[in-house]
Amino acid sequence: MQVSLTHVENLCAAVASSLQYFANRPGGAHRFNVADPLPYDLRAVVGQLLPAVCGRALTFRELPLAPLLTLAGLLERLRIPASFTRFGLAAVTQGCVLDLKKRREHWIFNPSGTFGKLCPSSVLGLDGR
Repeated sequence: MQVSLTHVENLCAAVASSLQYFANRPGGAHRFNVADPLPYDLRAVVGQLLPAVCGRALTFRELPLAPLLTLAGLLERLRIPASFTRFGLAAVTQGCVLDLKKRREHWIFNPSGTFGKLCPSSVLGLDGR
């Protein structure tokens, strides 16, 4: 599943760039999608981050979505706090690639980094740990 992600350095650069770019241009506020240059495979990114955070490799397991959505909805209706919600399930089961065309046409900012370039290799587990 493809998703758009934005590294915090790219987000900060986008805000700084927009303030500078639109400082002398009339027209009020503008809205742009900001994301790293290319979408990512969500499973690959999570597969790299989770072992770094948890300290060990984790196995992905396929689970049927319908019972999880039903359970999440029931827990929400009963106001029982849960570690997963219908919103959270949708976020990890549906792709979300942002349309960056408007940003490319109207604005000079182009994200310079990617997940692999901007995350330290120790976080990605690439340092031999």
